[in-house]
Amino acid sequence: MDRPSSRNADNNHQRPMVFGLPKYRERVITAISEAYTNNDLDIDEYERRLDIAHDARTIEELRNSVYDFPQINSLLPVVKGAQPSQGQEPKNYPPYRSAPYNSSPAENIRKTFEEIDFINIIGDKKLYSAEISKPNIKVVTGIGDTLIDLRDIAHKFTHIRIESICIIGNVRIRLPHNAKVKRNVTVVIGSTKQKQIGGSLLKKFFGINATKGDRYDYNQPEVFVEITGFKLIGDMILEFMPPPEAVDY
Repeated sequence: MDRPSSRNADNNHQRPMVFGLPKYRERVITAISEAYTNNDLDIDEYERRLDIAHDARTIEELRNSVYDFPQINSLLPVVKGAQPSQGQEPKNYPPYRSAPYNSSPAENIRKTFEEIDFINIIGDKKLYSAEISKPNIKVVTGIGDTLIDLRDIAHKFTHIRIESICIIGNVRIRLPHNAKVKRNVTVVIGSTKQKQIGGSLLKKFFGINATKGDRYDYNQPEVFVEITGFKLIGDMILEFMPPPEAVDY
């Protein structure tokens, strides 16, 4: 009578761990970003680790992205019988991927639309931090301008990845003063610009403070923002909030 329960217990130990995965993923992504910032990872390894972390579907796979980090056991729970020994690259690094599956064109189209978090066909779109519920988003615009306001995003995520696809129009991304940005955006007709909000010489001449009255927390944590995507016609504009010492209260 004890054998079935014993077999079930063994099977339970072999099941992949997924409880808490979104929370642990965010923690691991932050650790990888800090390692890159501290020059512990080069750019290629940094990007590979991020891909592994984003693609991980279990705690076991998530551990593969930080398998050699000294603090791995404080970042993630120990997976019994599955954790790689520290300093030794796991056999399934990068994570094991099954043989490619050739899906139908209809399935590819459906999957593409399922992956879009925010879509705007015609007209202007404003997207605020309160509407963003995950650290990896995809924004698609047909014709019109898009504003993505990330001024307060650090209260939710300290690392966020944005994929922006825009056919015609400008994309403005408003950022905290302490944001670190990595961008890889293809612009066919247009340019990528960076400016500081309230930095207009004309406004300064007339004594206009563009940030006055704005509720913005200058003490929020540092945030790392990755921007990728494609723009056919229009500009990609990064708007940074001014540092605290530049604000006239």
